[in-house]
Amino acid sequence: MPGLDEKRVELLPAGSMLLVTALDLFDVATLTISDWALREGIVLDAVVTHDPDDWSDDPRALRRASISNLARRCNSDEHHTAHVTRLALRLFDATQSLHGLGPADREMLEFASMVHDIGQHVSPKGHHRHAAYLVEAAQLRGFAPSEVAFLATLVRHHRRGDPKPSEARFAALSDEDRLRLRKLAALLRVADGLDRGRRGVVEDLTADVGADLVILRLRVHGDAELSLWGARRRRDLFEQVFGREIEFAVVATQNV
Repeated sequence: MPGLDEKRVELLPAGSMLLVTALDLFDVATLTISDWALREGIVLDAVVTHDPDDWSDDPRALRRASISNLARRCNSDEHHTAHVTRLALRLFDATQSLHGLGPADREMLEFASMVHDIGQHVSPKGHHRHAAYLVEAAQLRGFAPSEVAFLATLVRHHRRGDPKPSEARFAALSDEDRLRLRKLAALLRVADGLDRGRRGVVEDLTADVGADLVILRLRVHGDAELSLWGARRRRDLFEQVFGREIEFAVVATQNV
């Protein structure tokens, strides 16, 4: 047969018998044959299922797409994580003079906020440890191994307690990275606490940074008592790392 690959010759009799049998069993009288093959199908599937960020000129887009895909695969609470991410970045920017961190640290805080709760997909109990494992096992594209290790450690310590060298991931970091991680974990904890009720009550915040005290001024809608309680429970690390007390003040309330 003209055009037939020699490697397919031995398969042709068996394949044709299978096809005829299937047509008889399912009572199919006609058959449409595609001019395309498996290769074209793989390309079309990639176009449909891959994130457009995979082809972006922005080198950060691939990293963000990897994190977003991980959160989606783990059925993360999209509204809660988006809100915590926004608050964490607002807090990072508002306290720049206090922590002195740079754009790469801001990006890492953003990514950690996006996946801080994915451990709930495994179990609510100890979800911070599960989240760290999921980050390590996710084969995140666009990240160096050291960045994955740092991100997993940051997610691991987003809840409570002071990160200690007795924890293996934290112990593996350099002294400089340990300090960076404690600062970012402190910010993430406060942001997460501000959405304790997962209702997006805290709409925005500003910060007054003093020599001994940081006042977070919150714009809220509705009853913010649960959010304030959650943030106060999560402020210990912030006060330890930055050597300042932190207080929360509602400056504007919109009734709902």
